Amino acid sequence: MNRKLRLVFLIVGIVLLLLIGGRNILLTGAYYLASFIASNQYKQDLNPDLKNQAYYKFKDSFRINSKDSKSIKFKLAFSYEPNQPKLEKELADRSPQIRSLVNMVVASKSSEDFQSIPSQIDLRDEIQATANHILNDGQITGALISDIEIK
Repeated sequence: MNRKLRLVFLIVGIVLLLLIGGRNILLTGAYYLASFIASNQYKQDLNPDLKNQAYYKFKDSFRINSKDSKSIKFKLAFSYEPNQPKLEKELADRSPQIRSLVNMVVASKSSEDFQSIPSQIDLRDEIQATANHILNDGQITGALISDIEIK
């Protein structure tokens, strides 16, 4: 009887281990499949026009309180067509004004607007449109947000 009981426990244990292991494999596979689909959904092929861009990078990070009183810190850069010395000079000269406008745009958002990719894309487009509205010597082709920290 003792031997039969051990055999039953051994078989039940093996079945349980297989069930738990199979569940973990399925969950891990589902996670990686969802990550792959989500990353491919937002991949964009660069147009040949966008590959050769010049960049204006703001020296200091932006630190702004969001609408829901969370501290947002990020770096910002603008892309534009190369060989535009007037635009480069205007971006440098109007940097304080552009920073002020970006501060107003970000302060009107909640911290959740920095946590999803579609919201970040909308914010990037809004910053680009706002900056282009005040520029006289050319237009930027993109706003690039990086190193986002939310506290």
